[in-house]
Amino acid sequence: MYKTLLELSFEISDVIINTADRVIMYKKILDRICDKLGFDYAEVWAMSKDDRLVKTNIMTVRNSSMEEFADISQNYSFSFGEGIPGVTWKARQPQWIDNVQKEQNFLRRVEAKHYDVKTGVTVPIFAYDYLDAVCFFFSKRELVRAPMFLDLLNFFARIIGINIIKEELNREVKKVLHKNKNENEINIKTVNKIFALRDPYTISHQAEVADFSKTLGQHMGLDESSIDDLYLGGTFHDIGKIETPQEILSKPMNLNQEEYNLVKRHPNTGYEILIDASLSDNVKQIVLEHHERLDGSGYPNQLRGNEIHDLSKIVAVSDVVSAMQTHRPYRAALPAKIVINELKRQAGISLDKDITNLAIEVLCNQ
Repeated sequence: MYKTLLELSFEISDVIINTADRVIMYKKILDRICDKLGFDYAEVWAMSKDDRLVKTNIMTVRNSSMEEFADISQNYSFSFGEGIPGVTWKARQPQWIDNVQKEQNFLRRVEAKHYDVKTGVTVPIFAYDYLDAVCFFFSKRELVRAPMFLDLLNFFARIIGINIIKEELNREVKKVLHKNKNENEINIKTVNKIFALRDPYTISHQAEVADFSKTLGQHMGLDESSIDDLYLGGTFHDIGKIETPQEILSKPMNLNQEEYNLVKRHPNTGYEILIDASLSDNVKQIVLEHHERLDGSGYPNQLRGNEIHDLSKIVAVSDVVSAMQTHRPYRAALPAKIVINELKRQAGISLDKDITNLAIEVLCNQ
């Protein structure tokens, strides 16, 4: 069993990584699980526009006697908490039913008895807080409950859900950004709506960084084009966090090293999202470089000094200021005195000295 589950985990991982189309991904996963573990039939129930789970055409039939059972199942749909799919939706975790013929919540008990269906296993696919689908596996034998299998399903359900929301947001962000420059204000509002699904902090933080960067640029006497780039770079600098799991973004304590490594991927992800957008190269550089530091201690490329774009240095300072001044789940907003002292400590070491001193001056005059 251990060897089989290990092989299954590798196969499903490969499917998730290499299959962009959601329907094909679900079908391949059903096929792999049925083939490896001997299920006779599997189906996918997807969320409809009226918030009910309805049967899709995504299924795997490994026993021809189950074909009629599959056809009859098209007559059903489930609301929250109703039937085994609805119960799975409510529980937010896989369900194992030893014999569906004896399970009161299984609304197809008569059909199950007629077609001699026994064990049923469900797994919900959540894209963060939004249910995408429930996968249902059936066997004509009464299988022995396997907690390890349920744990594996739960793990892959989380990965699939993250992958789904990432792909959806990537497509939406590319769509709204792939426009001409005059539509950027509309694009910003749309991107903020997208982030509202994930992490409301990111919306306010990006707006603060954009405004403060613009203010610094104006004090520095930069031309209008550069100030526009600063504002847009600040607005989109954390867009790559759509890839970061929500539980990490909202974790009420410091991140461990593995979690921090996931967060550190967001500049590269953001740059990849914007690479084909009708935004200036300066904006894209800001998104990629806003965590680079003068002493090479930053990421993702450990750039130093003049290797970092001048506009990226401005947004880097604004990012630090906003992060310290904002309440986060793991700490309260820092007092102005502490913010200024920290800026003084970093000036000329990790952050540009002149820009940081200007930021301190602006803060003192607010």
